[in-house]
Amino acid sequence: MFFVILGVVSFAFEATSIATGFPFGFFTHHTPGPRPLKVPIAVLLGYSVYGWLAWVLTKAMLGPLAVHNRLYLLAAPIAGSFVLVGYDYPWDAIGATILHTHSYRTPSGLFGVPLSNFLGWLLTGWAAFQLVALAERKWPEAPLAKTRSYLLVSPVIWAGLGLSYVLRWWSAPAGMTSVAGRTFVIADIYEASAAIALPAMLLPAIVAVIMIYAGTVGGDSPHRRHLDGAAAKGRECA
Repeated sequence: MFFVILGVVSFAFEATSIATGFPFGFFTHHTPGPRPLKVPIAVLLGYSVYGWLAWVLTKAMLGPLAVHNRLYLLAAPIAGSFVLVGYDYPWDAIGATILHTHSYRTPSGLFGVPLSNFLGWLLTGWAAFQLVALAERKWPEAPLAKTRSYLLVSPVIWAGLGLSYVLRWWSAPAGMTSVAGRTFVIADIYEASAAIALPAMLLPAIVAVIMIYAGTVGGDSPHRRHLDGAAAKGRECA
């Protein structure tokens, strides 16, 4: 269910933006492989995989907020969209300006990456996660999804991805790169990405781990048992 929703929503917004400029701005993918409506399949897989990590991490950050709580339906998709775009903040300048995996018609903003790109990620993440949050009310969570070991996987991977930008900076090649007449120092882009990754990726991962070990999620604290008992009573009443 999750991967179908992420795949369909991300494909719709990517294809729409390539054709009309909304919501990411006009851009072109240069990733090899099948590209229906000029959208690489690899990009859709990326949305699904990183979206899954971001969603599980978000649920860990929200802690005791129950899935069937109305506030969850509003808070989780919004928070999840910001967590997801946290992956794109440090990556996009590297991909668009150094590796040339994609290019924008009018480069600007963050080393050639326009603000519209990040706003597009927020919109795409919110739309997909909103559907996921609604769908979760129809499917009960598997017992494994509530265990501490399962919940820890996402923040650990997220933190590792964030730290990888520090390693990229340390091994950054010398030289310059140009995009549409704008010239940048390659090492500066990698350094900026490493700096961005600290609050954008490491911070939510740290918060999620704290919530998990605090016992509000993935544990058996009295508060958790109280919430589970209240949810059970609510289901019985329904």
